[in-house]
Amino acid sequence: MRKVYTPDEIRKQITKSPNGKLGTAYVTIKFITPVVGGQPATEAGVLAYVTHYLQLTGDDADEAVSRIMKEEVRHDKMTDVTPVDGEVKEEKTYGLNCLRRTDSALPQAYIGTWQIRAMIKQSTSRLGFFSKKIGSKGDLAEGMLILPYGPSKLGGIQEVVLIEAGGQPYVAREYVKFMGSVNSAKGKVSIVHDSEIGPVGSTLSFTVEWPVGKITGDNMAAIIGMAERIGLGSVRSKEHGRFEIVSLEIETPDKVEGEDEPVEEGKPTKGKKGKKGSDVIADEKANAKEDKLALARKTADEAVGADLITNEPPDALRKKANVHPAEILEVGGTRG
Repeated sequence: MRKVYTPDEIRKQITKSPNGKLGTAYVTIKFITPVVGGQPATEAGVLAYVTHYLQLTGDDADEAVSRIMKEEVRHDKMTDVTPVDGEVKEEKTYGLNCLRRTDSALPQAYIGTWQIRAMIKQSTSRLGFFSKKIGSKGDLAEGMLILPYGPSKLGGIQEVVLIEAGGQPYVAREYVKFMGSVNSAKGKVSIVHDSEIGPVGSTLSFTVEWPVGKITGDNMAAIIGMAERIGLGSVRSKEHGRFEIVSLEIETPDKVEGEDEPVEEGKPTKGKKGKKGSDVIADEKANAKEDKLALARKTADEAVGADLITNEPPDALRKKANVHPAEILEVGGTRG
């Protein structure tokens, strides 16, 4: 037999799987510090920098692009900046970084879904879910799906478009110079780069879909909450890319494998593997004990009577009733 499955039917089959119950979080965040681009500029990125930031056009722009590409934007190129009377050699490297842009007539800045995925995994690890809930790391690393949502759904499926405070996709260009230094085997290296930024107040909207079971809806709310402290983009060590949650709505299935069904009054319930609920088992055990103790009282009385009339040993009658003498004593039996 050959059967054709539509996307909806495929999804339905996923949800029927033992660990295929899916939860979805609908998230909108707003940046409270600038988000910094970290993608090394290509020639197109350098041209955008020269045009929008240096305000050069025509031959001047072409000459600047050529010079920057050949002489500056090379991360393996070092410039000796050791002072004349300096004792320690110092070198400088320069870079130009951009925000990722959609491939459209008016390129829009976006954050990649893989960046959001990495942030969520980092947040989950910080909260201890990976170490405490065995199997949760695989659920998120392999079963999680991030997609653009709402106003950010303007590019490809991996492009969560940055939306300005006014509600329009962010298309402007703004750059900030960052400076730092590191110590290497060859001496001190000064790192200077101009990086494109997304403005404070801009928003992103995306969905997070994951297999519910190890990570519950409440767990995911905590994970996204912790992500506010982690942030997105580059230069996060200087608190760039921090955001606040504008809205968070999480949809989870009503019944997840392994959860107990709701208890209805007067009806026995079943939990894992078809076993009776713990409340029902406790009631049945209590009733059985009461019945056994009642039988113990009756047997004790009969045993005493038989001892007087038939001279049959009381222990013989107790053995027939399968009651231990200690249980008779426990309920105040007549054994003397």
